[in-house]
Amino acid sequence: LLARRITRPVGQLAAAAATLAGGGRPPPVAAPEGGEVGELAAAFNAMVARLEEAERRRLAAERQAMAGRVAAAVAHEVRNPLSSVRMLVQMVHGRLAGEPGLARERGYAEVVLRELERVELVVQDLLDLARPRPLVRRPCDLGAVVEEVARLVGPHLAHRGIRLVREVEGDPHPLEADADRLKQALLNLLLNGAEAMAEGGEIRLAVRWPTGPRGRVAVAVRDHGPGVEPEEAEALFEPFRSGRPAGSGLGLAVSRQIARDHGGDLTLAPADGGGTIATLTLPVGGPSAAAAEAAP
Repeated sequence: LLARRITRPVGQLAAAAATLAGGGRPPPVAAPEGGEVGELAAAFNAMVARLEEAERRRLAAERQAMAGRVAAAVAHEVRNPLSSVRMLVQMVHGRLAGEPGLARERGYAEVVLRELERVELVVQDLLDLARPRPLVRRPCDLGAVVEEVARLVGPHLAHRGIRLVREVEGDPHPLEADADRLKQALLNLLLNGAEAMAEGGEIRLAVRWPTGPRGRVAVAVRDHGPGVEPEEAEALFEPFRSGRPAGSGLGLAVSRQIARDHGGDLTLAPADGGGTIATLTLPVGGPSAAAAEAAP
């Protein structure tokens, strides 16, 4: 009885402590419930779990810091030549405007300009990953933001055979936000959804307002791609982690940071009937809305 309740557990604790001191990962220490030895084993197991979580967070922070430095270097190297290319294509596009016989070539120039916008979005994502920009909060017309995003992404969706359907539920409430950053986040979500739909189809963008003055507005983007497994969804928010071979793995990470900077969040979930729903939430009202919402 003494060996089972005291001697053996203490020996296991000593062996586990030696493994931990040597940089190893000891298995959980089993001990009878109750009594000082059991409490000591439970405290030791909890300490090991906290140390493992702290190490995981440290490694993740180091990886993200390194990724940020690389991202900033790449973005700065690409940004200047990209601006030069855009300027030259805009000049060509403008000159083709007065040539009725060159309508097809003008269309080609427009395609190049649209694709340059996508490249510029990736470059901005790289810069935001490295050095997030501070928010510039102003009274924000979310409907106008959605309208502008739909205008920008419309030609790209049409080219891929995708129809954008928009919905609004509830009455709008005052919203203070950085409209440019929200536009960036929604563009990322729509482009992600489009990339997941190789066969074309329909993307649904729904804005759902809360019923009261304290709450959150939700902007949901639902695609009809292959979907995402619930246990894999959170990993897709890690920088440079993508569910597609050709994806940059930046859009979701940056978009979630934008949402959280506003006091909201961004989540992924499988949709009923297939596909994925990305839901971005924002507190309605002013900058203190998130704190007020959390208050009892």
